[in-house]
Amino acid sequence: MFISPSMLDRIYQRGSLKNIDGGFEFKLKNMVDNGTLSGVKSLTLAGTELPLSAVRLQTSAGEKLAEEISYRSPLPLYYNTEATVRVTGQTLAVGTHTLVLTISVYEVGALQLKVSDEVLE
Repeated sequence: MFISPSMLDRIYQRGSLKNIDGGFEFKLKNMVDNGTLSGVKSLTLAGTELPLSAVRLQTSAGEKLAEEISYRSPLPLYYNTEATVRVTGQTLAVGTHTLVLTISVYEVGALQLKVSDEVLE
């Protein structure tokens, strides 16, 4: 299955980037098809790779540390499901930030989501 860049752009929930207690979070919404997240390869913020031990993904199917998600321990991403990505240990300054999330989806292979969003407060 091929996923066009315009489809990938729709997965990120614009305006969802915000600081939380002890870190920051953003939201994704699977608007493509049922899928299975089989790995998180990296998350970068302004070109700096963040430790996967600080990244957690939560969906209605469960919650896992990014480094725990694998082919043997996947995280289902059903169609129309929202996923919250939380990063601990770093908060963001007010302004625009660029994130690049590289993941593996069992059904399609490697995907890279590159987004820019603004932290308002």
